[in-house]
Amino acid sequence: MTRGTEDQGPIRFAERVLALLDRGSFVATYKYAVLLGLMDLCLEGTSREGVPPDMVTTRQLAEKVVQLYWPQTMPFFASKRGKVLKQNTGNQAKILSDIVKFREGLRVNLASLTEARLSDRDGYERLVRDVEWTLILMPLPRVQVIGRREERVLYDIAWDLSIERSKRLVTQYQRTGGGPFDNRIMLKPRVSEYLVMLNGLLRPLVHREWVRMVAQINKMEEARLESFLFGADRVSMAAASTARSRWADTPRWTTSSRGRATPTTASTTWWWRTGRATGTSATFWRRAGTCRGGPSATPRVRRALGFLVSSRRSRGGTRIASRPWGWRGGSI
Repeated sequence: MTRGTEDQGPIRFAERVLALLDRGSFVATYKYAVLLGLMDLCLEGTSREGVPPDMVTTRQLAEKVVQLYWPQTMPFFASKRGKVLKQNTGNQAKILSDIVKFREGLRVNLASLTEARLSDRDGYERLVRDVEWTLILMPLPRVQVIGRREERVLYDIAWDLSIERSKRLVTQYQRTGGGPFDNRIMLKPRVSEYLVMLNGLLRPLVHREWVRMVAQINKMEEARLESFLFGADRVSMAAASTARSRWADTPRWTTSSRGRATPTTASTTWWWRTGRATGTSATFWRRAGTCRGGPSATPRVRRALGFLVSSRRSRGGTRIASRPWGWRGGSI
């Protein structure tokens, strides 16, 4: 087992997250839901002082994953007969099957998760507990495994794959709120900060990879899938706006005239000149859809990445001012 670097820098962190998504061994889309769920919880949990949480619980993540998958359990009418899209290479992913079962148990077909929760509180509680157990059993111990090696880039947890033999401990915790099972997901140092900072970069990339996997599993084109899976932003724009405003006066990363990475309170990031200082590789920017993050990136690519980019000459270089996905004005 290899533990993540304590202070890896935002760009190196993004590279390692993308490596987990690319080279991890997965048969379902759970890895994408876990990552987006953690990003949403960090955004929503940012304090008034601009400090994101360093810990979330499996219960919180389960509720967020249900929220992410809820609209995806509606039939996809790409053909005459609609069907719920498969998100597992074998049988349907268990979390989606559990949500579909909960939907079918409702007296009326409710599109809103909030209405469904209020309509059947006991059924919703059973659903969240089942999803929580699935997350504890499968994706959480596996997300950070590449090949046979575990790289704890994102978080630490107090259990491993052997938890399957201790389900009674999880059940005890779910029923009583106590017991020996520790449901905390302890985020690695600065991970929550980086997830908020890089939300505008990572989220569109995760969406793209999620769409690609669903398209491959269901043997269909990707064109119509993204609007179906992610037609509306899954994280509240109000929450994202609040998190960004709290970050406005907190330290960022930029480079000095000598090319050294230093904190700053400015609302711009010198992506073009931080390549060496932060260890940015050309591979990272190619995979992100740009060429080393410099001015050669086209406006179409920048929009696809969720950046609203403005450039201007400064100290002989091009300064790229990045804005998070969904940004509509003001400082970040």
